[in-house]
Amino acid sequence: MTVKKLYIADLHLRLLAGFLDLLILQFLAYVLYKVLDFCAKAGEYEYLTTRNDNWYFGVAFILCFILTVFMYFSIQHAGFSQASVGKRLVGLEVVDKEGQPISRKQANIRALGKVLSYLFFFISGPLIIFSSQARSLGDRMANTFVVIKASKNVEL
Repeated sequence: MTVKKLYIADLHLRLLAGFLDLLILQFLAYVLYKVLDFCAKAGEYEYLTTRNDNWYFGVAFILCFILTVFMYFSIQHAGFSQASVGKRLVGLEVVDKEGQPISRKQANIRALGKVLSYLFFFISGPLIIFSSQARSLGDRMANTFVVIKASKNVEL
């Protein structure tokens, strides 16, 4: 019987993947914000974008960022690649405790954990650093693991 031996991703690989994903997320959230801003200016909500209050931009961008984070990770982690763009670029994937692809439900729970982590000042960082299995808040909530994709098959 052939079993896939899983190697938990190192902290430096996860940080690099996270940084790449964060750059992509900021760009996507900004594009979403600009689309919504354009729609508001074109419709009956123009008064929101013509006021001098800066709170509109901040609140709108944060809401767009939350939506973007949830959709970005939820869709990609439950997809065929089992990884976000950042994870794919550094050779990582997300699996369940048996090493199988995660379900849509697990991907949604993991994405919710990612949103909570971003909202509460990157709480996943210390969890990854001080955990023996390098598991973030989302990993713990969804019972998933981030592993090196090039894990070898081992004969039992």
